[in-house]
Amino acid sequence: MKRRIAVILLVIVGCVGLLYAILLSLGSQRDIYSDRSEGCIGMLPVRRVNPIFVEVVPGVQFRLDSGSDLSTITEEDLDKLRKMGCQVKTSIYPALGRDGQGVYRANIKRYTVSLPLHIYTFTTDTLGFKHEQLVKSTHNVLHNVDFVPSESGFSTLGIDLLENFRVEFQYENGVIALYFTRPDGYQDLATLKADSSPSKSIWIGNRYYMDIKIDRQTDSYFLDTDLQYQQIKLPENQRRRSKRHISKAIARTTLHTYEAIVDNDAWMEVGNRAGGVSAYYYDSREEQYSFNPLNMFQQDILIDYPGKVLALRPFCVLPKRHFSERPDTTDIVTPGI
Repeated sequence: MKRRIAVILLVIVGCVGLLYAILLSLGSQRDIYSDRSEGCIGMLPVRRVNPIFVEVVPGVQFRLDSGSDLSTITEEDLDKLRKMGCQVKTSIYPALGRDGQGVYRANIKRYTVSLPLHIYTFTTDTLGFKHEQLVKSTHNVLHNVDFVPSESGFSTLGIDLLENFRVEFQYENGVIALYFTRPDGYQDLATLKADSSPSKSIWIGNRYYMDIKIDRQTDSYFLDTDLQYQQIKLPENQRRRSKRHISKAIARTTLHTYEAIVDNDAWMEVGNRAGGVSAYYYDSREEQYSFNPLNMFQQDILIDYPGKVLALRPFCVLPKRHFSERPDTTDIVTPGI
């Protein structure tokens, strides 16, 4: 009897191991390439913020979400791309992960799409208004981009696609630029870490984190371009670290609204930078610690996923450390609490 139980357990363990191996073997965006791979392969103008939507081609917008494991596409956007002459292939391929709403999905249908990309020029007129122009001669095609059907009502560029690129945010132009090779002019700020824990390895996309010190305490923060109106998010029980005046606030995500406490002058240290940021303290169904660099820095940013580093285009050459610790002098005050 004991031998039979042992055999059954071994079979169960073997089946679980085989299933885990199969899930690990699943992938996305493994065959992407572009007709022109040197320099900027394409620019995606930002059309909406908080949450951020970019325009891949005129009339087709995608949500830019590093928290979504999967890149998704709506039937409406697929039809628009087909009418533009873009190649679309449909296949059966399992894909597991979070979508643009943070909901875990299991999909078996996959679309493989060739996306047209362009570079834009930007000018400022005599009245100070900025103008953009699509340069038709820069036409490029990104081939074999994998999408799963969207169940959220909008299309998403998820981390499974983004992590193949050096993703540049040009602050003044309001545009996302994609590169296979790192552009010049950037200074590394801090290292990014990809979570390789067994519990997260089965999802299609990786999750990237960066060490940040808030009020003299260092934690690993999830890089989330979908963090809305916020620079830094921490769990509610960490609000005690603030020694300044804090106030009530509302934190919004795609699906939920949360009551939060905000410190609008939290002291942040990361790499060779330090300064005040807005830190939101609340509990949600998402990561306990997260940050959105697109909300945090008012300058050009490079998220170098292949190089695993966050870099900034400096206004000037910075020393390795150019700040000192700032003392916290006031006691915590929570109005209405």
